[in-house]
Amino acid sequence: MKKMVLVIALIAMAFSGSAFAQDLIWQNNVGVYFDEGATNFCGTADNGAIVTAYLVLSNMTEDNCKGYEIKLVTEGGFQLVGKTHPVNVVDVGTKPGEQIVGYDVPVPAVNGKVTMATFSFYVSDASVSSFATIERIYFPSIPGVPSYLTDAGDIIEMRQSTGGPYDPVFILNGDCLGPVATEETTFDNLKSLYR
Repeated sequence: MKKMVLVIALIAMAFSGSAFAQDLIWQNNVGVYFDEGATNFCGTADNGAIVTAYLVLSNMTEDNCKGYEIKLVTEGGFQLVGKTHPVNVVDVGTKPGEQIVGYDVPVPAVNGKVTMATFSFYVSDASVSSFATIERIYFPSIPGVPSYLTDAGDIIEMRQSTGGPYDPVFILNGDCLGPVATEETTFDNLKSLYR
């Protein structure tokens, strides 16, 4: 059985070419950062602090953004208490965390980036690791993913800046390196593949 699984995996890789390879430079990345340059998504703050963060679309394939749809999920010792945009907007998101935003004028990309929103987070408990993730909305324009709209009316898929939809795109008072798998857990998971 083990050999058959290995043979099937090798055949699938041979026929798929680069399907299993992950792009080293992602396009249309969306993340939450401490800076508008989209370079720092992890930091610390004290109890009672108001932290300013930026929702940035980077490495864009288009030259402007006319709106976006995401679900921002926060967890831990902080809460979203304010949000502003670079231009006038209509936000029709009705479910918790959903932002379905249309700009009155397109926001041009500068060096392949657009700051789509500025967030204010209130730190209620600095002793707790806090995270924000970006997920798709309940009824997304593109199934399963967040997206943005261009002035030409094209809807473009956005990719979470740190990987998958449940990976944190913003970390406050947490481990900036991320969790490291233990040998026991990793070995048990590996063994389960061959059972």
